[in-house]
Amino acid sequence: MHRAFYKLFLYCFMTTLLLSSQLIMGQTARTYHEAMQKGKAELAQGKLIDAKAYFLMALQMKPGDSLANAQIKAVVNTLKKEGEHKEVYYQWLDQGDAFLNNGALDAARQAYEKALNVLPGDPYAIGKIKQIDALKQAQKDKLQAYNDFISKGDLLLQNHQFSPALFAFKKADSLYPDKKLPKIKIQATLQRQKEYQQKTKRAELHINKAKQYLLIKDYLSALKELYKADSLIPDNLSLQSRISQIAPLAQKQSKYNQWIQEGDQLYLTKNFMAARMKYQQAVRVWPEQTYPGDMISRIDARLQQQRAHLEENYRKAVHQADSLFRQSDWENARAEYNLALNLKPDEVYPKNQIQAIDKALLAQKAKQMALYAGIIRRGDSLFNLKQFMTSRKLFQMAQELKPTDPYPPKRLKEIDAKLELFRAAERLNTQYKQVIATADSLYHLQRLNEAMGQYNRALELKPSEEYPQSQIDLIKKELVAIKNQKVNDEKYALQMQKGTALFDQSKWNEALTAFQKALAIKPGEKSPSDYIRRIDSIQQQLVMQHNLDSTYRKFFAEGSQQLNLKKYQQALLSFEEAQKLKPAEPAPGQKITEIKNILAEIKRTAALNEQYQVLISAGDSLLKEKHYELSLQKYQEALKLKPGEPYPQNKISQINTTLIQLAKEKEQRYNKAVADGDRSFKSQDYKNALTSYQTALSIKPDATYPAQQISQCKTQLSILAQQLLKQYRQVMSEADQYYNGKIFDQAIASYRKAHEIMPDETRPVEMIRTIMKYIEDHAVEDISNQTVQLQANQRKTFKFKPVNVAVRDNNYVLIKARNVDGKAFNVLFTYGKDGESNGGFVLQVPAGKASHEFIIRVGTQYKWFSEDNNWMSVYPENNPLEISLIRISKGD
Repeated sequence: MHRAFYKLFLYCFMTTLLLSSQLIMGQTARTYHEAMQKGKAELAQGKLIDAKAYFLMALQMKPGDSLANAQIKAVVNTLKKEGEHKEVYYQWLDQGDAFLNNGALDAARQAYEKALNVLPGDPYAIGKIKQIDALKQAQKDKLQAYNDFISKGDLLLQNHQFSPALFAFKKADSLYPDKKLPKIKIQATLQRQKEYQQKTKRAELHINKAKQYLLIKDYLSALKELYKADSLIPDNLSLQSRISQIAPLAQKQSKYNQWIQEGDQLYLTKNFMAARMKYQQAVRVWPEQTYPGDMISRIDARLQQQRAHLEENYRKAVHQADSLFRQSDWENARAEYNLALNLKPDEVYPKNQIQAIDKALLAQKAKQMALYAGIIRRGDSLFNLKQFMTSRKLFQMAQELKPTDPYPPKRLKEIDAKLELFRAAERLNTQYKQVIATADSLYHLQRLNEAMGQYNRALELKPSEEYPQSQIDLIKKELVAIKNQKVNDEKYALQMQKGTALFDQSKWNEALTAFQKALAIKPGEKSPSDYIRRIDSIQQQLVMQHNLDSTYRKFFAEGSQQLNLKKYQQALLSFEEAQKLKPAEPAPGQKITEIKNILAEIKRTAALNEQYQVLISAGDSLLKEKHYELSLQKYQEALKLKPGEPYPQNKISQINTTLIQLAKEKEQRYNKAVADGDRSFKSQDYKNALTSYQTALSIKPDATYPAQQISQCKTQLSILAQQLLKQYRQVMSEADQYYNGKIFDQAIASYRKAHEIMPDETRPVEMIRTIMKYIEDHAVEDISNQTVQLQANQRKTFKFKPVNVAVRDNNYVLIKARNVDGKAFNVLFTYGKDGESNGGFVLQVPAGKASHEFIIRVGTQYKWFSEDNNWMSVYPENNPLEISLIRISKGD
């Protein structure tokens, strides 16, 4: 309802904004300043729409005005915030209404309070809070009345007032018809009423029996029947009054029966005096009975007979009495002493012994009474401590000690009533625990409605228990949360569906927004998080791809530009970099093939020119030495390489002319050439020997000797070439090992040695260039990059910053120097820290004035690595030196 109202509010709000231009017609302002002033006045009064209309009017009067635009923007933002503020307010109202509809009063009140925090004084929220408070008070009053009726019914039921108890339980049932406890109480009351009626009938049978016993004055049997009736219908005042009347008579009869029984037993054992005492006691207890008097008469007759033999019977009586006295059989001993006194009444001894017996009996009775009193005290104490079973046993013992005392049976009846209440409470507690266990199990299984039913049942059993009510409140909240969760699930599913569709369309930003909204609804869900990570990864890949494409285009453009400028090596490197970035792209490969073909052609042309130049140089040299035929061959071979070249043609023409002139000297020249060849061959100078034999063969092509010697020279040269190749390969292998181990100074030395062995091989030179480029690319610091002229034996010191220790162990020093006077000499390099020298190395500068590049692996020197060296000096021995570069580089 509130959201519908809010949507209506937004609709009205947007409509108002759209129609604001029309509202201007109802507002007037003649100038820009007047419109701005009126707009500010309306804004101060909170009339946002009117204020906006005046600011729009000002903007029409002064288009593009920044102040008017700023005011319009501020008004729109305020209107927007008010809308968002109300959206939060209505969200809390919706939540409060949902809780209230589900009976979750506390949660509903909290929601309305939060709505009031957003919009203080709102009458709707205040009214709802008052409604909730009234409902809670009504519920509290109703529950209190319910509990009062239950308690009153329990008390009435305990007193066997069944009709008033039924009335109280029915009143409780009318307050909470859904609660089971009143119905259980009503059924229990009816059942107990029925049982009580049955017990009353049984009690009446016992009472009637008691009446029959009373007719024959059998008070003991009557009292037992009355006690049985009392156990069935306790708290019956009439019955208890009757018991109190009969109890003394029963006690009197009990004593009478006891004395008669004991007297009869003594009489049968002919202990006449003791029997006579028992009968006398019976007479004192119940004088109306004739039996004890008759027995006394009979005993007196028997004693009269015994007095006939007085002395003998006296001694027997005393002897018998003493024996019984020693056995502590006080009563029988007293009877014998009495018999002796009957025979001789003046004798002192029997009297003294009877006094002793009386004293012993008195002590025994006192002890027995003390024991009885102790048992009663202990029983009462245990009763007060609610240890009813142990107390019951003690009162049973007390009843056995004094059967006629009414206190033990009274206590036993109270104990039985307490035990019955305890057992009833235990049954109720057991039932309550079972119901709670069932409710808890259903709650953990999330069967919330069933669980709430069981908690209500538990509450009916024990209305004052807090736990079931707290669980009911919790379930109500969870049911509301489940309902809200369903709404969230729908929102979540909508965002996920939207995000997935956008993801499939590769609309990454829109999909990311949808998945972020889904994650905001359900922060713990894995799926939106996975999609967000995938989109982040895709966007990172897109950025990387964009960067890769940009770098690729840059290298390709550079390569194309360098290719146009015929900078083939630079272009080749650029296209190779582009190909590394995109190996599948055909264009870089095509360009690389094109450039390699061009370079191959250039190399082939260079090689042809070089071969041509070699032939021309050889021809010129041979011509200079007047080896005309060999020179002619060289020029002819050169002309085959470059048929259009005039130089070899002119030389061939010149030589042919000369050969015609020298035809007469042919034999002489032939013999000289053979002699030169033989001399060179003998000294194992096979290369010059080959040249001489070839000259001889060119003079006399049909001569066999030069041809044979030429074959031998080529064989020997082939053997030498194999040896040089083996040596070359060995040196190159060493150089490559040094190179792979980053020992560049040794690698360069070996590559130079390999070049000296086979000057025509290009790889040593290429590897030297590669190393030099690596050294240049990995420069750490230039100690000196200016050309410096050093005189012989002149020391020059250069300062520099200490090299970072992290790269110090792989340092090289690159030196570019030129021999000034052409003589070979040594150069001493020294390095150190401040005023201390830490090490150095020596360079051997070869003869010749050419410039040289030297690489020294200085990082292996301990003092270079361990010390922060900051200077290096150069000292040329005995010869001047020109240095153009001293550079520190690092290896890997």
